[in-house]
Amino acid sequence: MNRSIVFYLLGIVMLPIFFGMLLSLGVGLYYEETLNEPSMVGLMCGLLVTCLMALLFRHLGRSGKDRIFRREALASVGLGWLLASLLGAIPLYIAIPQIGLADAFFEASSGITTTGATVLSGLDELSRAILFWRGMMQWIGGLGVVVFFVALLASLGAGAKILFSNESTGAASEFDQGRIQTVAAQIMWLYFGLSGLCFIAYRIAGMDGFDAIAHMFTTVSTAGFSTRDGSIGSFESAAIEWVSIVFMVLGGITFVFTLRLLKGKNLSFAGNNEVYYYLLFLFIGGGVIGIINAFQGGADSLHDIFRSAYFQTVSLATTTGFGTADYTLWLTPCQFILVILMFIGGCSGSTSGGAKTIRIVIAAKAIYRSVHHAFRPHCLRPIRINKKVLEDSTVAGVVTYLMLLVFITLSSLMIISFLEPQMDKIDLLGAVQGTFFNIGPGFGSVGPTETYGHLNPLTKCFLSFLMLLGRLELYAILVLMIPSFWRRYA
Repeated sequence: MNRSIVFYLLGIVMLPIFFGMLLSLGVGLYYEETLNEPSMVGLMCGLLVTCLMALLFRHLGRSGKDRIFRREALASVGLGWLLASLLGAIPLYIAIPQIGLADAFFEASSGITTTGATVLSGLDELSRAILFWRGMMQWIGGLGVVVFFVALLASLGAGAKILFSNESTGAASEFDQGRIQTVAAQIMWLYFGLSGLCFIAYRIAGMDGFDAIAHMFTTVSTAGFSTRDGSIGSFESAAIEWVSIVFMVLGGITFVFTLRLLKGKNLSFAGNNEVYYYLLFLFIGGGVIGIINAFQGGADSLHDIFRSAYFQTVSLATTTGFGTADYTLWLTPCQFILVILMFIGGCSGSTSGGAKTIRIVIAAKAIYRSVHHAFRPHCLRPIRINKKVLEDSTVAGVVTYLMLLVFITLSSLMIISFLEPQMDKIDLLGAVQGTFFNIGPGFGSVGPTETYGHLNPLTKCFLSFLMLLGRLELYAILVLMIPSFWRRYA
């Protein structure tokens, strides 16, 4: 383990956190918040600690400009996100009355990992600076702190691809450019462009400037924090909801596909298996829920019923977590569809969480091949994705990952059942799925109209760990627990 380069990279991770806090401080000043207010004091303390840590890491990593290998990349990603969560908690802990350390860490972890789960209520009364910082954390986390500094760090050379792919769910392997820094920079500009368009669309739809930029942060990043307790539903605007639907869908599509589409390449949706199935799942899921709700009757028009169905379907499938309706009141088949879509998630290389559509597609094809081999054992039936034949090791890796997801989910349910013995089984599943799959709201006492604030501090810390574990695709966090990983030579 080359610790110098890890410190060097961690120092760079501090930069977007520092500038995000600085910008939030400026927003507070713009809205005439005085420097002695808790929100401003919290942000200034966060700035000071972030600056000192950046200087410390810079000093410790002054000789760390060698090539980066897999272990250093994993350590930088895992530790970087953990540190970003800890630093992001400082302004929240100081600024918000009666918030504990576990609450602040939970909220910051939820922000950086773009989960959207919250322990806070009374958002309408919070200062603009803190609301802006909550959204800013999710916007930074959506693109990924790692992508920021890989794009800016030319000295990493070939090792940058390793670092990039460990944060962005393998999207780097789909690029054919020689320099991964160019790839990451293109994704950054695409992210900035989508953010700008989303902000303009929200303004046209009727949001004021502050709400538009705050919700832009959390829509493009498919994250889900809002400036209001009632989330998007509090605006009571069909136009705003449709804007959210469009940009949540775009946020859940792999950036690679969008970039190639913008470059004018002749891409077929059916040819890109993941995007094709992702859109198909959203269309069918929302349509079925809309039909079921329509047959239930009610005072709402058909447009309102299907808009609500598609909004919640897209919001949960992309792991955004915005709310316009209490889906826990829908019929069981509707809730079951949502649970399945929450597990699947969006596309790889996007801002969304979940198992990722591509893994579900590969696993389904592997199961079909296995059944086919039961009666034709000698028939060769390769698995193709995007017209490319996958190696058996790749398929095995996907199956192993999904099995690990299930194992961690079941283990987490057991752990939380001991920590929260009074919780209902549905509530337990909602809490684990909502955090581990970076969705935000779950069911029951942690549903779309509730918060995680009633849980005990130890539970909140464990759920924060699940957020980081899910956002970083398991391995970047799990390897940190293996002693041999930290040996200088292995």
